[in-house]
Amino acid sequence: MARKTVCVTVAVGWFLAACGGPEPIETDLLYLQQGDAVSIVAAGDSSESFRAVTAVPSHDWSTVVRTETSGESVRVVALDPSTGKEMWSQATTGRLAVKVVSADGSAAVLEPEGGRYMRSPTRTKFLIARRSTVAPQTIELEGNFAPEAFSTDTQSLFVVQYLPARTPNRYQVRRLDLTTGEVTDVYSVDAELQEAMRGTARIQAMSPDGTRLYTLYTVKNRGASYAFIHVLSLDELWAHCVDLPEEFATAPQKASALAVSPDGQHLYVANGRERILAEVDTQALTVTRTAPVDFANGARAHALHSSGDKLYLAGGTKVSVVDLETLEVVNWWETNGPITGLQARADDTRVYVGRTTGVDVYDPATGNSVGFVDPPGSGTVGRLGPVARGLDPARAKYVCAC
Repeated sequence: MARKTVCVTVAVGWFLAACGGPEPIETDLLYLQQGDAVSIVAAGDSSESFRAVTAVPSHDWSTVVRTETSGESVRVVALDPSTGKEMWSQATTGRLAVKVVSADGSAAVLEPEGGRYMRSPTRTKFLIARRSTVAPQTIELEGNFAPEAFSTDTQSLFVVQYLPARTPNRYQVRRLDLTTGEVTDVYSVDAELQEAMRGTARIQAMSPDGTRLYTLYTVKNRGASYAFIHVLSLDELWAHCVDLPEEFATAPQKASALAVSPDGQHLYVANGRERILAEVDTQALTVTRTAPVDFANGARAHALHSSGDKLYLAGGTKVSVVDLETLEVVNWWETNGPITGLQARADDTRVYVGRTTGVDVYDPATGNSVGFVDPPGSGTVGRLGPVARGLDPARAKYVCAC
């Protein structure tokens, strides 16, 4: 497929058309991650709209939090990526890394840099930076904990406790009260205790409104294998496990993908190795439909729910378009190289397909290539789009679960 640079346009602001017509056009914003850097690029522009290193975005990219280090001094800075302006900041000391940002961008949790997971500490230290406080709050816990997500009111931090601390073989999702410093158990929606179990975390996705975190787990226990979605309610403070069909039990991390519908009513779970798709009703907390879907071919998988009734699944060099009324593939096309992410225009007339060397632009109705974007200043495209959250490598390595 031939490459050509065109004026391509996801949505924010009006600009004069730069490639021909005098009429103003909407400019699509591409959300990119490269290592520890995040950037936003208007697809038709010659410079980045926003870039930050050692940074973590909120789930919807409305806030990006980064660290600025000078010797032993550190500034924790929250930025509005639409303007680049500083929203709030706090000063502290030490070598710290941002791990989690709250849905509203008003809080972030930081940890000391280094291989904390691999060292399996018996004590854990968190720093909580907030818009509303003068200095970060320091919390030290007995045990081996990792931050998972803030509650929507930012008064609690859900954490993963590794057990036993030095040589973990299981873990448990628990809740840290940021007012009292107390760690408490998490119960399911039907008031059952979420106990520690064995299993392996694969991939995560946040609901569009930031109130739910979904994690795919696979479990091997005494020769039996199974898989489930761990649903964590960040506003109502409960958790629940939704069992998946047996075909998902052997899904490797790279071949797994999650996508949440824009209204949050459905979660789609894709296994590229077994070539199967499952639909989860997020209100009933049950699998409603499954269907065979040919995509990924065992390569790294990606999923994107469009603003309409389409689901885009990608893996390797192939993009498949699934009609959500029937769960059937209605179109597909090949790309020029391995895919690193997906993003779609709000009106569903363009799909952006990330590759390490740039971003291909397609017409999803025909599968035809209509352009190529070489994001200025971004270098290698490691991930495209406000997509499913990546997991720390250790989370996908340990044999543990909720």
